Amino acid sequence: MKKAWALSLVIIFCASVFAFAETDKEKAAAEFKALNEDFKEEISYPPYSDYVYKNKYWMSDSGRAIIAMGKRALPFLMDELQNGNYWYATAVDYITGIRMAGTTGENLAGRWLAWWDENKDNPEWNLFIKGEPQSQDSPAVGLNEDNNH
Repeated sequence: MKKAWALSLVIIFCASVFAFAETDKEKAAAEFKALNEDFKEEISYPPYSDYVYKNKYWMSDSGRAIIAMGKRALPFLMDELQNGNYWYATAVDYITGIRMAGTTGENLAGRWLAWWDENKDNPEWNLFIKGEPQSQDSPAVGLNEDNNH
């Protein structure tokens, strides 16, 4: 009887630990949120606040860190595009290696959102299908000061 009771306690304890364990998507969401808060603050000060071309924002430390998240950042970047933050399209370009054409920020964001709608269930692009990453790649394109697409 004591063994059964002790085994029950162990099972309950293990189940409670797993129930509160963060998924990879939750970890990535927390990482993105923290970096994004830093990014928004960082680009509000010179020299970033003086840039006409918003893709220069991604030269900031936090911008580079968001891009370094690679494909893990894509769902969160798409949320930013959905919310009208069109300059996040540049980060998506860097991460995917795809150069999406658009005449305005809204048009470009719309194209990226349509692309995401078609690809969000593809394990190549959405690493969180079923809550687990399928693979993890670094950004497809490196950053440098001359990259002004």
